[in-house]
Amino acid sequence: MTTTSAAAALASELARLSAADPRPLLARVNLALEEDGLDPVTTDELAELLLMAENSDDLRAKFYVKIGQWMSIETLAPRGKDVDSTRAQSTERRIRIHRRLGLPESYDDALVTAFPDTAKRAAHVIESDLPWEPWFPRNGQSSFYWDHYAEVLRKKGFGDEAIADLDSATSTIVGRLADPSRAEPYQSKGLVVGYVQSGKTANFAGSIAKAIDAGYKLIIVLTGTIELLRKQTQKRLDKELVGEENVLGGAGRNIDDLKEQLRELDPLRGDFAQRTRELSAKIESLKKGVDYVEQDDEDWLKGKFLKFGIMPRQAGVPSIMRVTSFSDDYKGLKSQLAVFDFDRNRKDLNSPIWADGNIGTGDVWLAVVKKNSSTLKKLRADLELMQTSLVDIPALIIDDEADQASVNTKKQKDSARPDKDEVERTAINGHIAGILDAMPRSQYLAYTATPYANVFVDPDDAKNIFPKDFIVALEPSKEYMGAKAYHDIEPQSDGDAMSNKEAYYRAVEVAADGMATDESVRKALDSYVLSGAIKLWRREILDDPGSLKHHTMMVHEGAKTAEHAESKRSVEREWQKGDYASPRGMARLRELWDNDFAAVVAERADGAPIPSGFDDFKNYVPRVVQLVNRGSQTDGSPNPVILVNGTREAEYKQAEINFDSAQGVWKILVGGTKLSRGFTVEGLTVTLYTRVSIAADTLMQMARWFGYRKYYRDLVRLFLGSGIQKGRKDVDLYQAFTSIARDEEDFRSELVQYSGIREDGKPILTPMDVAPLVSQRLPWLKPTGANKMYNSEIIEDGIGGKVRDLNRLAPRSSNANAANLTAIRSLLTRTTLRGNFIQSTGSDLDVAYGVVPAEEVVRLLKEFEFFDPEVYRSKIAFIESRIGKKVGGIDDFVVFVPLYTESTVARVPIEGFPGEDLPILKRKRRNDRADFSGSEPKHRPAAEAIAGALERIGGKSDNQLTQSLRSEGNGRRGVLMLYFAADQIERSDPESLTHDYDPNDIATLLSYVLPFESAPRGIVRHSVRAPEHRDHAFVYDA
Repeated sequence: MTTTSAAAALASELARLSAADPRPLLARVNLALEEDGLDPVTTDELAELLLMAENSDDLRAKFYVKIGQWMSIETLAPRGKDVDSTRAQSTERRIRIHRRLGLPESYDDALVTAFPDTAKRAAHVIESDLPWEPWFPRNGQSSFYWDHYAEVLRKKGFGDEAIADLDSATSTIVGRLADPSRAEPYQSKGLVVGYVQSGKTANFAGSIAKAIDAGYKLIIVLTGTIELLRKQTQKRLDKELVGEENVLGGAGRNIDDLKEQLRELDPLRGDFAQRTRELSAKIESLKKGVDYVEQDDEDWLKGKFLKFGIMPRQAGVPSIMRVTSFSDDYKGLKSQLAVFDFDRNRKDLNSPIWADGNIGTGDVWLAVVKKNSSTLKKLRADLELMQTSLVDIPALIIDDEADQASVNTKKQKDSARPDKDEVERTAINGHIAGILDAMPRSQYLAYTATPYANVFVDPDDAKNIFPKDFIVALEPSKEYMGAKAYHDIEPQSDGDAMSNKEAYYRAVEVAADGMATDESVRKALDSYVLSGAIKLWRREILDDPGSLKHHTMMVHEGAKTAEHAESKRSVEREWQKGDYASPRGMARLRELWDNDFAAVVAERADGAPIPSGFDDFKNYVPRVVQLVNRGSQTDGSPNPVILVNGTREAEYKQAEINFDSAQGVWKILVGGTKLSRGFTVEGLTVTLYTRVSIAADTLMQMARWFGYRKYYRDLVRLFLGSGIQKGRKDVDLYQAFTSIARDEEDFRSELVQYSGIREDGKPILTPMDVAPLVSQRLPWLKPTGANKMYNSEIIEDGIGGKVRDLNRLAPRSSNANAANLTAIRSLLTRTTLRGNFIQSTGSDLDVAYGVVPAEEVVRLLKEFEFFDPEVYRSKIAFIESRIGKKVGGIDDFVVFVPLYTESTVARVPIEGFPGEDLPILKRKRRNDRADFSGSEPKHRPAAEAIAGALERIGGKSDNQLTQSLRSEGNGRRGVLMLYFAADQIERSDPESLTHDYDPNDIATLLSYVLPFESAPRGIVRHSVRAPEHRDHAFVYDA
């Protein structure tokens, strides 16, 4: 027996196992080996084969995928007396899978480490109680389209973990749609929350593949509002999911036959020329109407479209019929109503299309439609003319960029609740609602990276698109550069040489009109040229030049086309003045490398080649200028700038911004909203942005610099406006983006925290409860433009064993700092003990501490002056509700103050603290914001260990003192952490504080940890704001 043969046999047998039924592997593998004349293996050897599998091995991929399926399905299939009672994604489920596979118990830990559970990385679900038992996948269901799509992704370079994550996430999503073969219709509505530029198209393509495998017969994909985005989506689905055979239909085989006849013609025969003309004419005739063939699409000609090798119907699965094409959006069927023929190829004409005998047969119809009122009107009208009853058709509507154009934004005529059938709708929302209303078996699945508008939709309006059934929060891969990469969401750790802000952000001075100054434009262009030269240098070294194929810069300074035109002129002017090939230009770029890029590249290259100095790549600078100037001309001179602002569709078809071209795109793109919404700017490295928006979701969509930046993470630069006058406000855009990044992370962390189910099997949180989780740090920057308020109100919430910061304080001008110092005095007097905790870095932390009854902590929190009395009310109420409880109760808190032994930390006396001065930190209050950065991450493990967090017990921060404090607390003890920060007017300067300081110059920062046993999985309790409308989840703002 060879290891290679055994691994291949194991991979083959894993692939044969059902997605719901892990079975013993040993006998199956040994039978396969015996048939090949090879020696058998043992169970230990099976486990070792899995552990030895390399990242590129088929065995590793197969096991990852199967683990993801078995972990995510609601219930494993029963096997004899073995009836599964474990919860999906639980540790118990993982162990049950290992036992069913016959893997030795001694390998459990190693296998979990080598193959981590996909759901912990892939997706988190908040859902309502669904009116059915788990169904996906059905027994005997095909996985034809999903298997081929997964193989496409593998060839594109997706790793085992990425595919397993996608498999798990898409199964989670499709499993929450209604079973298309269900006798009683049910319309499930869900929302999938991704990240800006994070690759959510791969997720919804995977969901479509699984929906088709499951039996859905009509797929409608709603794209953005511009044709370019629709075309991008159409081609990607055609190329990676629909496949060549479905695109060609019957014409494909005929074209191949005719081409073969052409090749076999004898040029010596007298009729050679005539036969050549005849066959060529037939081929051209068959090509007509087949978009990619007719247009000689580059990817089509190079064979990059998926090929099944067989017509899907011959494999016993449905063919996909395209109602739209790359060339054409939906145009209306007119006299061709037979195109929507759901009865064609149906096995049993006497049973409805959703019946068991038909669900796996018949064709599937795919329409990729942009959100245009007239287009949707035609589609809706033609659906209503079909012979097949709409009531019987299982349909899936995928709404990409669902917060754009889909949501009903028309204001109601009065503040009283209108009759739900008389709700005025925007035209697009009305057509979506109309299709859903006419097709009770249709499912609505919304995708967005900015979900605020969707969760504020009226859930009591049955025809609307509120995600009443589930919300899924996706996790991006570790390569994704999003808010956490560009903004300092957490305090900087000791090992960081520079902050994210220092690495990526460059302030832009703006003129009175809000446009960048000429000097700021030139600095951004210098960074663009320099980073381009480094990209070209790296392309010569790396085996993966495709990742550096494009090099773009985006300039976004306003909403109006006149502003875009002025930005274009400004960029063109500074580009001509740049003189990059001259000694003066080269000297300027060398200085930029020495003073900026060199340090960032050394710190953030993340595996990309690092130049030893400017001379390594300086010879590539002229080539950068040549590439950027290539193509477009203005008055006979090369023009580096492309205007993309949505005034004409043709602007999106310019050859210079064709990201599918072999030569790549090296251009500076100037535009506004249309450039930022849906239009993917590949290779984006430098951004110049000065536009202000008052809605957080709108502003976040502008952040096109989010995404994947393989081999040039270190080269990205954000030139964002600062000191911009917006009404009476002085706006710093980096601060604004940081603020909404924090709000978004808060929202997502709440979704993650409260996903899943309680011990009684009920959801911890339902979609009806999500809107109150939306937070807002900057008063002028609202989450979205909603004019409605939820009637659902969180009155208590808490989670055990996790540090929570209470760092949103009242303004300094209100004397809140002085009041809080007075309030904290009674607790400080209790911190008479001294000890050492272990930080996450492994170093000691001296602390002053004491034990305080929970009642006193609640009293302090109620007295404390936060920026809004309501902001932490539900958290304080939860603590108070647990006092005196026999089960899950809270008795007391360990209150501690980090003493920071470093001599560089400033210290002053604080009344109430016994014996010595206390350290004062530098934590600047953010302008126009109510919060400070939170507790030190390196202090959190010790605090969580005291509170009994399972993952902290026995860890390196769990020393003798934390163990003793935890043991004394008997599972009913929390932790309160106290920090003090200098908070002078518009600065934080601890060194300038004297012993007779103004009490308003010191802010008291609190963080707490609840006992783990008080809320192991998190607890949220709700009431209603208007008791007289207890049956309503929603009220209108008067």
